[in-house]
Amino acid sequence: MKGKIPKSLSKFLNKNIVEKDIEETLAVADKKLGKSLTEEMGIQCKHNSQVEELMRVIRFNLGEMLEFDNDEDMKMMTLGVSHGLSRYNLKFSAEKVDIMIIQAISLIDDLDKEINNYVMRLR
Repeated sequence: MKGKIPKSLSKFLNKNIVEKDIEETLAVADKKLGKSLTEEMGIQCKHNSQVEELMRVIRFNLGEMLEFDNDEDMKMMTLGVSHGLSRYNLKFSAEKVDIMIIQAISLIDDLDKEINNYVMRLR
């Protein structure tokens, strides 16, 4: 997320690319992540339309490549990943908290107006 290299990815790349002195180019889906990998770890990265098409094909055929027992397992994995990303995005977005507070105050104001209307009708 946001071009930061996770610890698990950093360990994996150190073990399998940096320590073995592999001089290949790594295809990355995120341009910012590729830039971070090049700057911090010295790994040459590539991000272009061909890489985007390759990533799209991989995502489309992920179910066949991972060989799930049934489609329900694939759906649960996809749902879990999307929920995790959503939680991460909400967790680190201060704007979202502000928006929720503003909406709650607006809802209280609307409820107050409706209650006043009902009381006036009762009278």
